[in-house]
Amino acid sequence: MATISIRAFGGRSEPGAVSDDLAAVSVLLDEQATAVWVDVEDADEPTLEVLADELGLHHLAVEDALDVHQRDKYVHYDEHAFFVCHDAELDVEAAQLRTKEVAAFIGDRWLVTVHAGCRALVDGVAGRPGLTHKAPDLALGFVLYGLLDAVLDRYFGVLDAFERFYDGAADQVFADVPIPPQDQRRWFEMRKALNAFDRIVRPLGDAVDTMVHQDLDRFPVAAHPYLRDIAGEVSQVRDEATGLRELVRQIVDVNIMQRDYRQNVGMKKVTSWAAIIAVPTLVTGYYGMNVPYPGSGETWGVVVASGVSVATALGLYASFRRRGWL
Repeated sequence: MATISIRAFGGRSEPGAVSDDLAAVSVLLDEQATAVWVDVEDADEPTLEVLADELGLHHLAVEDALDVHQRDKYVHYDEHAFFVCHDAELDVEAAQLRTKEVAAFIGDRWLVTVHAGCRALVDGVAGRPGLTHKAPDLALGFVLYGLLDAVLDRYFGVLDAFERFYDGAADQVFADVPIPPQDQRRWFEMRKALNAFDRIVRPLGDAVDTMVHQDLDRFPVAAHPYLRDIAGEVSQVRDEATGLRELVRQIVDVNIMQRDYRQNVGMKKVTSWAAIIAVPTLVTGYYGMNVPYPGSGETWGVVVASGVSVATALGLYASFRRRGWL
């Protein structure tokens, strides 16, 4: 069931008052000095149909708001604009990125936000100091700014969590102990989470760029610096996400090189010891033939065979040691 919160700015409305009566939207908008913010949590089709009739929402935008698998975007319709972004939280222990979609219909004097499970985010925006005392023509621009600012704060937290994880991963790569399979699996899951994060950051950057560079006149002039600031923060998040993905590729490449290096070192040691052991094996095998040979049955033959074996083995050991193979 949908949960509705209606906040009015200006007019005869009491600052900070919240209503859940959709019929009040038209009444409030009849007052020319009033702007209205309608927040809908767990929206259903009947609720959005009522709002569509009241505010003239485009049916394609309504369908997108009900479909929770939308890409971040900013679309301009005749009567309003439609904006989609995602709240994000990274669970490092589970190696999982959790996202929640937030859609916004942006009119001249009204704003409708639609989401599922983002109540704390919305309440944080509504509780920002001074918001309820903003002039009606400024309030909605600052609501949108506050919403995006809160989302981006979460994004920076996600980036910090990724950076801490991959700092630890880089330390593991250069450790003397090979990385356990379970840790490698976790690396893979975290890389999937980073790719998922990148897939919401890049479209958000395009959406905000469209808003700021093509549709900024929709918002009051006083809100323009704040929205440009949002565009700058989105660009920063996008650049940091790109840098993290490059770092992950480098860590993977270095891990492969380290693995190959360890394998080469192991093969060198095995090969070296095999060569050292092969010499006395060859000598003793020669003197073990069932045919007469020089020194057969003689003490000096035993001494020569032993001397050749020991001397050759020590010579090979010294040679391999000097090359760093042992």
